[in-house]
Amino acid sequence: MKKIKLVLIIVFLLFLSSCYTPITYKTNFNERFNYNIEKYYLFPEKNIKYSRPVSNNLLTNIFNFSISKKEENLTKVIIDTLNIYFLIENLDNSKLEVTLIKRQEEESYIEEEYLFYDKNVGKFDVLLLKPKEIKKFPAIIGLHGHSHSNLIFRDKYMGKELAENGFVVIMPSFRAMNGNYEESNITNFLYSKGFSLMGIRVYEVLLVIKFLKYSDFVDATNIGIIGHSGGSSISNLVLLISNEIKASVIDYEVTYPDIDETTNLIHCETIPEFANYNEDILNSTHSKSNQLVIPYGGGGFRLYKEEIIAFFTRILT
Repeated sequence: MKKIKLVLIIVFLLFLSSCYTPITYKTNFNERFNYNIEKYYLFPEKNIKYSRPVSNNLLTNIFNFSISKKEENLTKVIIDTLNIYFLIENLDNSKLEVTLIKRQEEESYIEEEYLFYDKNVGKFDVLLLKPKEIKKFPAIIGLHGHSHSNLIFRDKYMGKELAENGFVVIMPSFRAMNGNYEESNITNFLYSKGFSLMGIRVYEVLLVIKFLKYSDFVDATNIGIIGHSGGSSISNLVLLISNEIKASVIDYEVTYPDIDETTNLIHCETIPEFANYNEDILNSTHSKSNQLVIPYGGGGFRLYKEEIIAFFTRILT
């Protein structure tokens, strides 16, 4: 009798573990996204035991940084340089709060707006387009560039078109991505503490991937990513960290270290430690996933619209 009880308890615990989800879902149509990067400034203090302060500011290190020996494990280089291992080592089990704040039906898809909350990075806005039919669909993550948003990506960089062709399309909006003094200041601040704005952006995309993996309307074995400009730079790093991405489209191949030549401002792509790994990163992303490289900007997206749709259809469906 005791053995039977023990077996029943084990079965019950296994059942509970199979039902567990680290994502909390809420609905609040009265809530709106309040743009705030305070969590970015609090990030080093919150994670002080992982801080690696540097003596020089980022602009100084751009011109003085050198690597005597290159590390062969590129994924390790990226994770170590961005200093995000402590964020991703338990990513699948860490809590993520997702609040639906807006929902509307379009002709061929449903549009939903969410607020994602993570204790390390605070709240950020996410736009989701999904086909109306109830089944699992392949998903594509859309990453906007500097001075843009997920709304602009939806309208000008094929967010709508991909949803109309049977894909779930999910698009986060990145904060402090305007190529201005706000981005420059937070980039330099995080760098001085041994962290990076790019590392936070990559982490936020990994949270989006996590959400897709737990969504019952997503075929999590078929996830793609498409990025414009700075979004391409983020997606290339995500590709080398995550094994979930099957296909990617980019229109920009960043050269590290990158600064705004007009204003001399630094930004999220200013990472001097990656300077000697430019070709390695690009070559590895080309080989790791099915990747389509198109001409830069809205023109490239318009000219290659049919090719992009055919590319994702071939790889993800």
